[in-house]
Amino acid sequence: MKNRLGLLVLVLSIFVALTDHTASAVQLQRLTDSGIASADLVVRNPYSTLADVGFENDWTGKLEPWAAVCVFKLPAKSSDQKVSSASFTVSMTRTASDGYQPYGVTPTFNGDLYALSPRSTPQVLTSDYYGGAYGGDSTALGVQDNFLTPTVVTRNFIYPSIVSTGLTADATLVQYLNDAYDNGSGQYVFLRLSPDSVTNMVDTSGYFGLFEKQPSAAILTITFVPEPGFGGWLLVLFGVGLMRWRRAKLV
Repeated sequence: MKNRLGLLVLVLSIFVALTDHTASAVQLQRLTDSGIASADLVVRNPYSTLADVGFENDWTGKLEPWAAVCVFKLPAKSSDQKVSSASFTVSMTRTASDGYQPYGVTPTFNGDLYALSPRSTPQVLTSDYYGGAYGGDSTALGVQDNFLTPTVVTRNFIYPSIVSTGLTADATLVQYLNDAYDNGSGQYVFLRLSPDSVTNMVDTSGYFGLFEKQPSAAILTITFVPEPGFGGWLLVLFGVGLMRWRRAKLV
């Protein structure tokens, strides 16, 4: 009976050690947002309401494929915390003709989600651009293939479509963010949306429009959880000691 009691204490101690934490969630609004046209230039238009992914005119009227990069500043965390869950959400519109954009057409491609290497500054670089098949950019981490698709229900500026990462992509984001924190808090992280095809594009290839302005701008949600608590591990040691003491008494 006493041996069973010791075993019960040990099991409960391990359970407490592994669950002795409180999760905390943080929603990060996009810090800045840049559209990159074929790596020729970085554009940040403070008067724009959308960041485009696909085939669009640049400011000179030239038709080019565009990618969009969302920049987030990581919040400070305590040394015993790790990222336990994460997700990325955008509000999308204007993939087809609507009352606000009569010239819009349905895209003939998908939009893929990538994570770029964290940096100490929030500037988006021309070298951040990529357009092409998923996984074809060796400098970026693939997060989700076909994150944006033409089949997503598209409304207008008042009722945008909300698109969020899936479970596999969420797990990839968790690893990416923990790696970023391991390199030091205060890092900026970059999530890029790229067209998965840039060949044979014409002005009817279309594009995805992502809201840049609050409250509909892109959101990165991060949940932190501490490592197993010190008090819980003390209980584990107590349980192990109790088991050994009972064995010694029985010998």
